[in-house]
Amino acid sequence: MELKLRVEDYRKIERRLEDLRAKFIQELNVVDTYFNQPRGKVLKIEQGERGNFISRLEAHKGRFKIIESKKVKNIEKEKRHLKEKFGIKAILKKKRRQWELGDTLFDFNLIENVGDFLILNSENPHKSTVTDLLGIKNPGYITVSFDELKKK
Repeated sequence: MELKLRVEDYRKIERRLEDLRAKFIQELNVVDTYFNQPRGKVLKIEQGERGNFISRLEAHKGRFKIIESKKVKNIEKEKRHLKEKFGIKAILKKKRRQWELGDTLFDFNLIENVGDFLILNSENPHKSTVTDLLGIKNPGYITVSFDELKKK
């Protein structure tokens, strides 16, 4: 499950993660292509240094549940197919910075022309992790897909 929020200063949160002895995993440059889907559903292709993936997500109680994520070899063929079938909704360029602490992945998404966000990925991410552990006061939780936040 995912819990997403907008962040003002990701570096400050990363310093807090360092203090907590979280492990820095990686930094990736990624391009996400979102395809038109019914409200509450997400279909996207992620292209980056670690490979190309197709992911399907669904809104679930104010969070997103990953339904499927699979690596794809012939990404251009798959992208053409999905573009013809659904149409492209948005293309987002971002930098992802990932940290791990316990069973939680802290995934910073620094998205061009959209903003900076943190996604907590775990079996059941808790808002108390954001407020108590990270010390974020008045967090701005996001309950929509990033493509919905892109400035027109």
